[in-house]
Amino acid sequence: MKSEKGVFWFRSLQTKLSICILVTNFVLVIFSMSLVFDAVKVNNRANRITAINRCSEFFFLTIEALAFERGRTNVILSEESPITDANRIFIEERRVQADKNLSIGLEKLNEIDPVSANLLQSEYAKFLKLRAKADIQAEMKFAEREAAFADEWFANSTTFIFRIKETLAVLGKKELIIDDFDLYYQLQLACIEFRLFSGYSGSVLTAAISRGTTIPGEKYQNFIESRVKADYIWANIDKDMAELNNPALGRKSDKVFQEYYNEYRSFQNEILRQALAGKVPKDTVQRLAALSVPAFDSIFDLIAEVSVENRNYVEQMKNKAIRGLEVALLEFFLVLAFSVFSLSYFRIMLFSPMKRIINALQSIVNGQPVSNLETDAKRQDEIGWLVQGVKMLQVSMEEERRLKAKNEILATTDNLTGLYNRHMLDQEAERALAQADRYEDPISMIVFDLDHFKNVNDTCGHLIGDEVLKQTAQIVKKLIRRPDKLFRFGGEEFLILMPKTTVDEAAAVAEKIRVVLEENKHPYAGQVTVSIGVAERYRKEFFKDFYKRADDNLYRAKKYGRNRVVRSIVAAVNMIWNPEWESGHPEIDRQHQKLLERSKELFEMSMLSNSEFEKVLTMLETLIEEIDNHFSSEEQILEQIGYPDVEDHKLIHTQLLTKAASLKNYYLQDEISTSSFILFILDDVVLGHMLKEDKLFFPYTQKKT
Repeated sequence: MKSEKGVFWFRSLQTKLSICILVTNFVLVIFSMSLVFDAVKVNNRANRITAINRCSEFFFLTIEALAFERGRTNVILSEESPITDANRIFIEERRVQADKNLSIGLEKLNEIDPVSANLLQSEYAKFLKLRAKADIQAEMKFAEREAAFADEWFANSTTFIFRIKETLAVLGKKELIIDDFDLYYQLQLACIEFRLFSGYSGSVLTAAISRGTTIPGEKYQNFIESRVKADYIWANIDKDMAELNNPALGRKSDKVFQEYYNEYRSFQNEILRQALAGKVPKDTVQRLAALSVPAFDSIFDLIAEVSVENRNYVEQMKNKAIRGLEVALLEFFLVLAFSVFSLSYFRIMLFSPMKRIINALQSIVNGQPVSNLETDAKRQDEIGWLVQGVKMLQVSMEEERRLKAKNEILATTDNLTGLYNRHMLDQEAERALAQADRYEDPISMIVFDLDHFKNVNDTCGHLIGDEVLKQTAQIVKKLIRRPDKLFRFGGEEFLILMPKTTVDEAAAVAEKIRVVLEENKHPYAGQVTVSIGVAERYRKEFFKDFYKRADDNLYRAKKYGRNRVVRSIVAAVNMIWNPEWESGHPEIDRQHQKLLERSKELFEMSMLSNSEFEKVLTMLETLIEEIDNHFSSEEQILEQIGYPDVEDHKLIHTQLLTKAASLKNYYLQDEISTSSFILFILDDVVLGHMLKEDKLFFPYTQKKT
């Protein structure tokens, strides 16, 4: 017994799997975890820094353009002369540069920090409104401009530029590790601050002298403070340059000192003394502006050079990360080579059998055949036991599915004919009517009943009657379309539901069914005809009302001699006597009601698909004769009560009878249809005349009675 237990333990799939997993995991941890983790960490940081650096480069270019726009616009708003074409071109070029770079920068920032991107986008929208207002003010005469707008422009545009700078500062703090990237990034921010404060002081001075006035005390204080801040920041930049000892950066730094301090600041100091003394030459503004451009451009050249150095550093870092990943992957593949045997073993002994078992379970659920599992069933481990369970499940599911299918058939079909039963009709009708309402499609119904079927059962017996029902069902199924649904509604009554079918189309099918069944001869029962009612559903009509109209037509078909089709055409057929039509004279009202009923009977007769011409003609002639008699009787009554328009009324009667006689001739010559002739009788002579002309004498007949 102990030996058997030991063999089972050794053969256990769980044991084999546990041993292989432990060995594989141990090797993977030893050979690859450390390098892979470090390589991924370095690579992720390189990707983050790359994204931050690419984003910040566009914002640096934006600040460059905005700084020039801020200063030049401030000068224009402070001058009494209108804006020049040169200044307009200068500002437009800077705006294009600013807007383009800011748009790209916001797009990249949104990938890194959506919240900051949204805030900066909101500030940008405010700045655009400020810019639009500045354009309007610049085009106005100096005296018409808002006195405080120049200060408003300068302050708010400066705030927006510093908002971009603050966003860059926050972006840089996302990387907490201090290395060359952080040093270069902070150096760029310092250069931006130096540019903003130096540009601020220059713009204040230029705006003041452009008006030919001295610098006000408050602005002079701002001028001095911004210059002091710029000098302080430059001192720190110069110190960082010395520590970096980068020749390329050193050359750019020397150029800034030359262009800004030796050229621009020297001239700025000279102009400042003249401004304080109130003696500033006219060409000073142009010369100061000309010197400011290369001075401030040199600062951005320095920023661009720092960006190049930072970009190179990021690229080196990225390459290092890639090399680290390559080493880690090489180690991983070495470990993978060691794991090939164990993986192959798992595939052969576990993965493939489990896949076959899963596929077998899916096939069982879907009612499909199960693939051969005999080889797996012979195994003496968990796989073999699972296969035995799958086989037992298959047998159980097949039996359950067979019983379920049998019950579904019994619940939805008629045992005798195999057609859908009454229960299935409720489900199909609800679905078909809902679909017709959704797509606004027509839907029609055919209801038919075997004529004198009781005689078949009484004469030939119920077994022959059942055979007749089955034969009828088989014949009709072949005559309808696939989407049409045929139901045994009860006894010898059948119902066909026809989606996307008009009453004309359904009537054509019904007539075909009637003819085929009439021509069919049952071996024992002989000829068995059917009476058929057809109706098309009104929009949103309930099924019970829909069915009732078709069943009423079936009743009419039996009423008018059976073996015929009756269909619903117009609502006039269902017209009933309305108390509002009563004239107050008993004889006239009796005659009106009689004419209405005779007209309806004639119309129903004409709607039979196989109605006899002679019979319809006889009924028509009788109705016209009764109308003639009614007109004569009505005229006598109107004369007796003293109706003043009796002669006009007689003339109308004569015209209607003349038209009826003319239409009758057309009908006999087959120039008009039966329905057209009868509709004239019903609509013009009976209903139309009664509701229009006869109502004129109602006050006289009601008064006399």
